[in-house]
Amino acid sequence: MLMPDPVARPKKVARSMRETFQLRSFQSVAYITAIAYIGYFAIFPLVPLHLKVNLGAEEGFMAIFGVVELIAGALVTLVLQRLIHQYGSRTNVVIGMVGAALAVLVIALSQNMMVSLIGAALTGASWTLVSVAVLSFFTERTEPDDMQASTLWHQVVFGAMFVGPMIGSGIASLPIALTTVLIIGAGLRLLTAVLAHYGLSIFTGKRVEPIHNLRPQ
Repeated sequence: MLMPDPVARPKKVARSMRETFQLRSFQSVAYITAIAYIGYFAIFPLVPLHLKVNLGAEEGFMAIFGVVELIAGALVTLVLQRLIHQYGSRTNVVIGMVGAALAVLVIALSQNMMVSLIGAALTGASWTLVSVAVLSFFTERTEPDDMQASTLWHQVVFGAMFVGPMIGSGIASLPIALTTVLIIGAGLRLLTAVLAHYGLSIFTGKRVEPIHNLRPQ
């Protein structure tokens, strides 16, 4: 029995990393990813230092603080898909960064360790929302089999995780109180939320729309 010839599918021409990075869709992804990770990790390492120096926290409380962050993050995952479908990836990055700013503000202004646990819960929930929304933003604006884009995106993530703490260390080295540094960090995260909201339209006047819309029509 003769079998019909399979339909020939056009092969995709592989792009170089340079060509991938020149795509406005990927530039938008790299921009949102970089500012989100830098905005978060610039202050993240300074929080335990503040708890120890200003609130007298010891290892036992640090462990509790971390557990609260993890529990809050786990609870947010129960509604993550609904939030992204309803509001979109970009909006959830903005919401998450605002929450992260409020979290560090609560920690900076708290007078005792128990109040700082509210900040821990906000931190865990907010960063879980941001990190998943950033990944969703990447998924919406790149092809699923684009290995070059995936490789570049991971490089942006790791680069931002390296640069962020360096910025925080630079701010902390200034002759100002650690509490003030955290408040500056909260402002930095709020600025990140604003920049994420506008995206590349700040520079080009036109927002980059998703290639794949994950939100229900």
